[in-house]
Amino acid sequence: LMSMATTKKRLTVIGGGPVGLEVAVRAVKSGKWQVELLERGAPFANVRSWGHVKLFSNWSLNASAPGLEALTELGVAHPIPDAFPTGNQYCEAYLQHLWSWLVKNGATVRSHAYVVSISRGQLVKGDLKGRSNVPFRLLVCATTPEIEASDGSEEGEEELWCDAVVAQFVLALRKRPIVL
Repeated sequence: LMSMATTKKRLTVIGGGPVGLEVAVRAVKSGKWQVELLERGAPFANVRSWGHVKLFSNWSLNASAPGLEALTELGVAHPIPDAFPTGNQYCEAYLQHLWSWLVKNGATVRSHAYVVSISRGQLVKGDLKGRSNVPFRLLVCATTPEIEASDGSEEGEEELWCDAVVAQFVLALRKRPIVL
């Protein structure tokens, strides 16, 4: 018998904060996706900007079961469920380990990757026929768009193709949950 090799679908997660990391971990653990996570700035920069502040919810509400499994696989102790961490503690005891776990488990994880545009290939908004069969095309810069190369073009611009895109603004607009 010939066995068919299963090809993983390509998933791009936009945003490397708590939500993006959790989605990426769950997608990698499902075994169905080849994950690429894009973070606009430095890892966890937003959380670190309020790092001195204690979270309003305890660890049990800020760490998922798949995330805690990732910590176990890395040999990292789980945080105390009833403790209330600061933003910096959240980054150091949890988020940075999820980032490391993703890299260790084959995900592509990039910081300083600014998504300029998202489209369905070369289709325009009115091209509806067959749209769901066309992969997503992301235009990504290695820096923010305010920084231009000496020739006036955006520095480090590249195309990225994938089968699915997850971003917080996309999740907020969906009526059905995304099942990984």
